[in-house]
Amino acid sequence: MAVLATGGAGYIGSHVVRLLLKKELDVIVLDNLSRGHEASLPQNIIYEEVDLLDKKNCFPQFKSITLKR
Repeated sequence: MAVLATGGAGYIGSHVVRLLLKKELDVIVLDNLSRGHEASLPQNIIYEEVDLLDKKNCFPQFKSITLKR
């Protein structure tokens, strides 16, 4: 199962991402890095830098995300 985590690069979000990975879930993180850092993210996730408030540019990025199984 895949889980979408918005804000996954922030303090709380990065901890949530790690918990989801421990449950062996596929994790997709969307974050604009306004309060987080890409370096805080684990390597075994799908990450896209996107601002969800920018509707014009964020929806095409959803289409480009593919899960690697």
